Amino acid sequence: MDCGGATGCRRSRSSDGNVKPLGPFFSVDHVWLSPDGKTWGYAASDSEGRTTVVTTEKTWTGVLSANFTYLYPREPHWGYSLDLSTGEERIVVDGHPYEGYRNFRGLVLTPSGRHWGFEAEKALGANSPVVVVDGKEYPGDTLLWSRLGSQETFSWSFRDNAKVTVQTLKLP
Repeated sequence: MDCGGATGCRRSRSSDGNVKPLGPFFSVDHVWLSPDGKTWGYAASDSEGRTTVVTTEKTWTGVLSANFTYLYPREPHWGYSLDLSTGEERIVVDGHPYEGYRNFRGLVLTPSGRHWGFEAEKALGANSPVVVVDGKEYPGDTLLWSRLGSQETFSWSFRDNAKVTVQTLKLP
């Protein structure tokens, strides 16, 4: 396959099984690969500065910036956020997109690797921080993992006017 002399080019198999080229790309950044080799991704730019993010699950076009975070090499949890040219942000964890959030602050993982969470803000409404733990949303911020004896937990703070409370979730 001729990629036009670009520094990055990839073949992609479409749903009908045919191979189609992606690129040519002028530069390739943020290349990551899971330890088992089953999950990978990269961000690539063409000569006009347009960014495409390619992962094992999906190809995203119209990306303004990408933030990849790979987590816990013993378990295949991984996530990234994308700022799209439409003004939307997408947060993707283990291949599942979570929409309606902005200001993604990275992923938090328990030591066992069985549970994950992230901090973000709701895209609608000002100053509405949330945490998402194993895919379920809770109001709050400052997500931390902890251990109570042998029990893994996630904890976070929640502000209600001048009152600050700490929520703790025991994980199965």
